[in-house]
This record gives sequence, C-alpha cells and structure tokens, in this order.
Amino acid sequence: MQIKQLYRLIVISYLSLGLSACGFHLRSEAELPEQLQATSVQGVTEYSNLDLSLKRAFRQTGYPLTTASNASAILVVMQNEISRRVLSVNSAGIVNEYELNYTLRYKLIGSEKNQLIPEQTISLYRSYRYNPDTVLAKAAEEERLQKDMIEVAVKQLMRRISMKLKKRP
Repeated sequence: MQIKQLYRLIVISYLSLGLSACGFHLRSEAELPEQLQATSVQGVTEYSNLDLSLKRAFRQTGYPLTTASNASAILVVMQNEISRRVLSVNSAGIVNEYELNYTLRYKLIGSEKNQLIPEQTISLYRSYRYNPDTVLAKAAEEERLQKDMIEVAVKQLMRRISMKLKKRP
C-alpha cells in the first residue's frame, strides 16, 4: 500500500513540475488604459444581463462606469441581440436541437467625439439539445447559455478594447 501512495505522489509531483515549467498561466483580466477611467455606456437597458456584465467587468479593471456627463469615453452598443434557430427535427417534426446566436456590435468614442475603436462585432453561437418532456429545464438551460454568452462577449470586448488602445501612439 505504501508503494502505491509513494508512486502517486511522485507522479503528481512530476505533473505539477511539468505544468509549471511549460509557462502556462491563467489569463488575467484585461487592463484598460487611463483614458478609460471615466467610461459610460449607451444603448444598453439598465439592469439587463449585458449592463450588469459590463459594470462588473469595468469595476474589476478598477474603472467603474460613470454617467455620460462625466465620461471621457463612451462605449456605444449598437446591437445586442440573441436569436434562436432550429438545428434539427425528428421524424415527427418535433425539434431536437436549437442554436443560440448572440451578436454584440459596438464602438468606442473619445471625449472629443473621435473614434477610439471603430464599429466591431462579436458573434457567438451555442447549440443545445431540446426535449419537449423537460420544457422547464430546457428553458433554464437556454437562459443560462444566454447569460454565459453575454459574459464571454463582454470579456472579448474588454480584451479587444485593451489591445486596441495599447497599440495607439
């Protein structure tokens, strides 16, 4: 029994050493430049999933969102849309699988109405199996997928903003 435990300990040690030596690092939150210290958002319904995700993301960077009158930059959301389409049906014509499509189109405008980031689009797709016998569970699953897609889109948006503005002279 002692030999098996020693063997497991050795294997775990080698795996952890190998993982730390390969340069693997978890992705950190996006770091925003100082010119975005006072950013406001337009085109988003207050307290919607997107609004809450954006507020959380900006707060995590250390620059919470502000009102339009105090803003040095404005994030304009032109499209925030989730749609659903049928992917497959069974022989009786009942839906087997759906696909969710999420589109977020935005641009970032500076204090002097100059475009810091031109119009860009983030598109995400998720599919899930549908069972008409478990309608409530599938509705909850679809809602969870929608929230997850919005979270992923906001993280992409923050990374894009961070990378685009770091490249600026």
